[in-house]
Amino acid sequence: MVAQNNHVVFAAMREQLWSDLETTCDVVLDGDDHTAAVVARDRLPGLVAGLRALLAQHTPDANGHCRQCRVGRWWHRTPVPCRVLLEFRLARDHMVDRRPRHRLRRH
Repeated sequence: MVAQNNHVVFAAMREQLWSDLETTCDVVLDGDDHTAAVVARDRLPGLVAGLRALLAQHTPDANGHCRQCRVGRWWHRTPVPCRVLLEFRLARDHMVDRRPRHRLRRH
């Protein structure tokens, strides 16, 4: 019963987070300049704080292995960046490449 309740709670939390992220991106990318600035100032610090907390868990140990992503036997691990850091970097770089160029206003 507890596991099922946890599943429901975590699913609701994930759904709310995905919805918040999608809404924020939509407004910031497609909204007018004033609305985008207001939403970015309101939500961006919280998103950055959450991302920092997540990434802080994925730091390497003395041997260069991610402390959070330890998988398999210690003698089979190779000192490479963890999957979370790689996925974050790829997603961020992909989004930077896709964002529209800021239109210069002519006065």
